[in-house]
Amino acid sequence: MLSLWIQTVSSLAMIIIILLVQVLIYPQFKHVNSNDLSTYSKFHIKHISWVVIPFMLAEFFSLIVLWTNKGAWSFWLISATGLLVLIWALTFLKIVPLHNQICQRADSELLPKLIQLNAVRTLLWVLKSVSIFCLFIVFITPNLQYQAIFNADLDSTLSKSNGYKLIYEGGLSSTDLDDVLSTLDAQLVVQEGSLKKYIVRTAYLKFPDLLIIDHKKERTIFWSKSLLGYFDFGKNKDRLKWIQKKI
Repeated sequence: MLSLWIQTVSSLAMIIIILLVQVLIYPQFKHVNSNDLSTYSKFHIKHISWVVIPFMLAEFFSLIVLWTNKGAWSFWLISATGLLVLIWALTFLKIVPLHNQICQRADSELLPKLIQLNAVRTLLWVLKSVSIFCLFIVFITPNLQYQAIFNADLDSTLSKSNGYKLIYEGGLSSTDLDDVLSTLDAQLVVQEGSLKKYIVRTAYLKFPDLLIIDHKKERTIFWSKSLLGYFDFGKNKDRLKWIQKKI
């Protein structure tokens, strides 16, 4: 997803910028002579805008594009969107008017309030970036692991201890199997004869799991494991139990 890469890079850039503003730029305002504070503040607004506006627009539009991809809908995308709305509201309803007051009145007593508001904005941007980072991990990491999935040998894979296996003895029609996989929103990534490999995601957090199915007339083997980390808190085992009930 190009939009996810753009969102991640722009979020990282904004984190760096907003931290510099919080710990370096705004504190320097206190050391500016009151006669020069208005000019200094105007200079800051004019020049920082050339840096932040492109990244803020990239954040905004790439987030909109992500919402057009239903597969990306998740807790992470919802939280990132909500946090960005709060960031923009705080910026344009509180911080920008406060900047304008400093420019007009050169009132240094407004600086502590500006730093406090920006501290809240910095925290919101950190939380938003964490959500985007998690979204990036759950969607980009599996793509980076596809080559390993393509080359995985079935026998060696099924022998691994960090996965769960279900063996269904007896006839299972392809239609019934497809119905089950459709309910799971399984994404087919590899097909080699009777062997198929899918990516299946958890409902809300969209954690990616690998589901391997070797479907033959007399027997069907299901094997599932998480693509992120070693432990999955039993999600893959529960999924196979659900499949067993359905078939």
